[in-house]
Amino acid sequence: MAKVTTNNGKENYLMEIQTPSGIKVVADEPIEKGGQDKGFSPKELLVAALAACTNATVRMYCNRKGWELKNINPDGNFQGFYYLIKEEVFRAGHTGSIKQNIS
Repeated sequence: MAKVTTNNGKENYLMEIQTPSGIKVVADEPIEKGGQDKGFSPKELLVAALAACTNATVRMYCNRKGWELKNINPDGNFQGFYYLIKEEVFRAGHTGSIKQNIS
Protein backbone atom coordinates (compact mmCIF):
# COMPACT_ATOMS: atom_id res chain seq x y z
CA MET A 1 0.00 0.00 0.00
CA ALA A 2 1.28 3.45 -0.91
CA LYS A 3 1.17 5.99 1.89
CA VAL A 4 2.11 9.65 2.09
CA THR A 5 1.50 12.37 4.64
CA THR A 6 0.86 16.01 3.85
CA ASN A 7 1.46 19.01 6.03
CA ASN A 8 -0.02 22.44 5.36
CA GLY A 9 1.54 25.09 7.57
CA LYS A 10 0.86 28.81 7.66
CA GLU A 11 1.21 29.42 3.92
CA ASN A 12 -2.11 29.18 2.08
CA TYR A 13 -1.73 26.24 -0.34
CA LEU A 14 1.89 25.25 0.24
CA MET A 15 2.12 21.62 1.31
CA GLU A 16 4.96 19.30 2.12
CA ILE A 17 4.33 15.71 1.06
CA GLN A 18 6.43 12.99 2.67
CA THR A 19 6.80 9.25 2.18
CA PRO A 20 7.37 6.87 5.10
CA SER A 21 11.02 6.61 4.01
CA GLY A 22 11.45 10.39 4.39
CA ILE A 23 11.40 11.53 0.75
CA LYS A 24 9.82 14.98 0.52
CA VAL A 25 8.07 16.86 -2.29
CA VAL A 26 6.59 20.36 -2.16
CA ALA A 27 3.21 21.15 -3.70
CA ASP A 28 1.63 24.54 -4.15
CA GLU A 29 -0.97 26.20 -6.32
CA PRO A 30 0.08 28.64 -9.03
CA ILE A 31 -0.01 32.36 -8.22
CA GLU A 32 -3.13 32.90 -10.35
CA LYS A 33 -4.96 30.37 -8.13
CA GLY A 34 -3.92 31.93 -4.84
CA GLY A 35 -0.73 30.00 -4.23
CA GLN A 36 2.90 31.07 -4.39
CA ASP A 37 4.08 28.62 -7.08
CA LYS A 38 6.77 27.20 -4.77
CA GLY A 39 6.29 23.60 -5.85
CA PHE A 40 4.44 21.23 -8.13
CA SER A 41 0.75 22.02 -8.63
CA PRO A 42 -1.61 19.18 -7.69
CA LYS A 43 -2.31 18.60 -11.40
CA GLU A 44 1.42 18.41 -12.15
CA LEU A 45 1.83 15.85 -9.38
CA LEU A 46 -1.02 13.80 -10.84
CA VAL A 47 0.49 13.86 -14.33
CA ALA A 48 3.94 13.03 -12.90
CA ALA A 49 2.51 10.04 -11.01
CA LEU A 50 0.75 8.74 -14.12
CA ALA A 51 3.84 9.28 -16.27
CA ALA A 52 6.07 7.50 -13.72
CA CYS A 53 3.64 4.57 -13.53
CA THR A 54 3.46 4.32 -17.32
CA ASN A 55 7.23 4.55 -17.59
CA ALA A 56 7.76 1.76 -15.03
CA THR A 57 5.12 -0.43 -16.71
CA VAL A 58 6.72 -0.05 -20.15
CA ARG A 59 10.15 -0.74 -18.63
CA MET A 60 8.90 -3.91 -16.88
CA TYR A 61 7.19 -5.16 -20.05
CA CYS A 62 10.29 -4.59 -22.19
CA ASN A 63 12.52 -6.23 -19.57
CA ARG A 64 10.29 -9.33 -19.58
CA LYS A 65 10.39 -9.43 -23.39
CA GLY A 66 14.17 -9.10 -23.32
CA TRP A 67 14.11 -5.87 -25.31
CA GLU A 68 17.04 -3.55 -24.69
CA LEU A 69 15.83 -0.03 -23.99
CA LYS A 70 17.91 3.08 -24.32
CA ASN A 71 15.28 5.51 -23.07
CA ILE A 72 11.64 5.82 -22.12
CA ASN A 73 10.56 9.45 -22.25
CA PRO A 74 6.99 10.08 -21.08
CA ASP A 75 5.43 13.39 -22.01
CA GLY A 76 2.28 13.95 -19.97
CA ASN A 77 -0.42 16.58 -20.36
CA PHE A 78 -3.49 17.09 -18.16
CA GLN A 79 -6.44 19.04 -19.50
CA GLY A 80 -9.64 18.85 -17.50
CA PHE A 81 -10.47 15.20 -16.99
CA TYR A 82 -8.42 13.98 -19.94
CA TYR A 83 -4.90 12.76 -19.57
CA LEU A 84 -2.63 12.22 -22.56
CA ILE A 85 0.71 10.54 -22.33
CA LYS A 86 3.03 9.84 -25.22
CA GLU A 87 5.79 7.31 -24.74
CA GLU A 88 8.84 7.25 -26.93
CA VAL A 89 10.35 3.79 -26.67
CA PHE A 90 13.84 3.32 -28.05
CA ARG A 91 15.21 -0.18 -28.33
CA ALA A 92 18.09 -1.53 -30.32
CA GLY A 93 17.48 -0.23 -33.82
CA HIS A 94 13.78 0.54 -33.28
CA THR A 95 11.90 3.70 -32.43
CA GLY A 96 8.19 3.51 -31.70
CA SER A 97 5.48 5.66 -30.24
CA ILE A 98 2.66 4.63 -27.96
CA LYS A 99 -0.19 7.10 -27.51
CA GLN A 100 -2.84 6.49 -24.87
CA ASN A 101 -5.78 8.66 -23.87
CA ILE A 102 -7.07 7.97 -20.37
CA SER A 103 -10.35 9.61 -19.47
